[in-house]
Amino acid sequence: MDHPVRVAVLGSCTTRDSFNSRFNPDYKQMWDCVLLQNQSALLSLMSSPVEFTDDDLGDLGDFSRSVVRSDLNKEFLDRIVELAPEYLVLDFFGDIHFGCIRLESGALVTDNRWHLQKSPFHARLKEAGELEFVRMQDDPELYEALWREAFDRLVGHLRKHLPDLQLVVHRGFNVDRVLVEDTRVVPLQPFARLRRLRVKEANEQWRRLDDYAIEAGGAFEIDLTTGGYTSFADHPWGPFYVHYTMDYYRDFLAALNLIHLRRTLAASGRTVELLMLDQAREASEARAELLVERRVRRIARLRSRVQRLEKQVADFQAESVRRAVRRTAGRRVRARLARPRRLLSRWRSDRSAAR
Repeated sequence: MDHPVRVAVLGSCTTRDSFNSRFNPDYKQMWDCVLLQNQSALLSLMSSPVEFTDDDLGDLGDFSRSVVRSDLNKEFLDRIVELAPEYLVLDFFGDIHFGCIRLESGALVTDNRWHLQKSPFHARLKEAGELEFVRMQDDPELYEALWREAFDRLVGHLRKHLPDLQLVVHRGFNVDRVLVEDTRVVPLQPFARLRRLRVKEANEQWRRLDDYAIEAGGAFEIDLTTGGYTSFADHPWGPFYVHYTMDYYRDFLAALNLIHLRRTLAASGRTVELLMLDQAREASEARAELLVERRVRRIARLRSRVQRLEKQVADFQAESVRRAVRRTAGRRVRARLARPRRLLSRWRSDRSAAR
């Protein structure tokens, strides 16, 4: 019996939104997202479970409670074995944007500023002076060494219990531009008043994690980092570094569909159909690259024009009022002198023609 393909997500809305009907209305006909570990740093997930009470969660809303609860109890590792999906898609947003807090017991929890930091659990740690941070931006070399060891343990766990599970690394990236009113592209951080992020540095760190995961995990990859995407003002969750224009989620799902189709055709020995699929994919990618190249050139031309206009405005503003008046008056005088000259020239031309 034909049925949607079962998939789990270890990552964030960067990936999960593609399995959301607001972003991909028909995804449920193809994919069944059975499990989500949301916004957890990998270091936290592969650490020891943390005991907590309902009071530790305080008056957090249902969504925030679920995010914090699953990060503390590390239930994902058991749940994915129980549910046995065919694919696990990973993105490492939590490691790049949050990092971890090391508890007195040695356990790590994700320092999620949107959820954990609003809880009584976090407030007590802060009051007791027990906020020991383990973050990529503080010591990239140490963090990456700890992260690689944690990722190896995750892969070992999955291979032991789910040998047929296929890993897919969704290459993550932050954008620094936002589309406004479907016409203007402006800097993201000041427009949305976001916490400042060193986008280039963060993306390089993210790339290194992705590179290791693909190699060490024998994973497929979905790489849309060169697609020219931006954030946009009307994103359902608001403009943000990883909230992309709506075409991104369509393109992500198409890439995941291709991975599944290639695996299915290869497993069934249908080499002709596989060649056809690859040809169609290559043609589509070539067309997309051409469109992106044209878009980049157009944006470059528009930026150059804006820069010229901004320089002209700055030059005008720098002029004294007196000089501006003189320049304007001079133009009017030259225009008035030019009119008699044009009439005289026309009269001479007509006279010459009459002869």
